[in-house]
Amino acid sequence: MTVLDVVLDKTLPFDMRWNLVKRQPRVALSKHQIDTFWKEGHLTIPNFVDIAQVDEIDRSFQRLFRTRAGWKEGDFYDIAGLDRGDEFKLPQLLHPAKYAPELLRTVFWANAEAVARTLLGADARFSFDHAISKPPHPESATPWHQDQAFHRAGSHVENITIWLPLQDVDEENGCLTFVPESHKGPMLTHRNYRDDKRIEGLEAVGVDLDKAITVPLRKGRFRSTTAARCTMPGRTGPASRGRSIRSCSRCKRPSRWCPSTIPGTSTSRPPGWSASGPMSSAGPTGRSG
Repeated sequence: MTVLDVVLDKTLPFDMRWNLVKRQPRVALSKHQIDTFWKEGHLTIPNFVDIAQVDEIDRSFQRLFRTRAGWKEGDFYDIAGLDRGDEFKLPQLLHPAKYAPELLRTVFWANAEAVARTLLGADARFSFDHAISKPPHPESATPWHQDQAFHRAGSHVENITIWLPLQDVDEENGCLTFVPESHKGPMLTHRNYRDDKRIEGLEAVGVDLDKAITVPLRKGRFRSTTAARCTMPGRTGPASRGRSIRSCSRCKRPSRWCPSTIPGTSTSRPPGWSASGPMSSAGPTGRSG
């Protein structure tokens, strides 16, 4: 961490710091891409970040996981195991940009914000980032889940997750699996992973696996989602370790339809949407619901 980053971190709130250091975005969604996202619940964009910048992010990523950054603060833990500290089945770091603020200066962060505001509206705000390192372990799958399950009951927060693989991913090293259009129905019941209350991770119960699709991605491509999803376990040798980083944006819309909080809806997008994208909202905004 540079001296400037230390000073900014200690003297400015996140939003002000982010506005000082962020880059100009280099991505714009077409009407077709917007429509696809709200119809299917997920979207892939090729060449979202150039390979040189992905490698730069990956170097920060590997340093953070090698040193177990955030361990003392409780930000580094095992999603799928008992967090004993000796062997991690699925290690996760919350708030990687807190421990590697250079990440905020990447085009990935700028592009993620631009996409979120296109899909959710101009009042969308960055709210959360996390990184996962998937070892070659038969129990390293990310459980099936819906993001809304991590909000308080009755929340009116819409959010999307923007997922960037730091190497090519396929079924052997942890690519994503989705249930298309699952964002249109009721939120599934969630419980602690494997129904073990000692494990931090949540898993959805009753996922319609017959409708699930697996989506391999090339390094540097982006995947945005609001659908029910999981990732495959790492199955082969150490070289296949899956590495990914995620940026999440949320927008509180108490007056709008929220896909996961109104059971049984079949609407493909919330009221207030026009053919060209989201209309402005006068509702309050927030990072949590």
